[in-house]
Amino acid sequence: PREQNNSKEELDGANRYILGNTKIRLQTVSSRAGQALLNSLYGLGLDYEDRRLDEIEKITAEDVRRVAAKYLQPEHGVLAILGRE
Repeated sequence: PREQNNSKEELDGANRYILGNTKIRLQTVSSRAGQALLNSLYGLGLDYEDRRLDEIEKITAEDVRRVAAKYLQPEHGVLAILGRE
């Protein structure tokens, strides 16, 4: 299989998407309160969202390649095709 390197632009775009969606999702007081409740329930701390966003910004292309190599195993994949005969 052909290996592809993640470009800096792709990684930056993915990071902006995740960061932007998270910030939009947490714009209301009720959504922030709900998230704080869940973070507390799971023992993550009230500052979890801020820490999570900081960690997302630190992800490198090498991190993506390392995790993909560990968890994505095309040889164990299944192809399903749906359609009419």
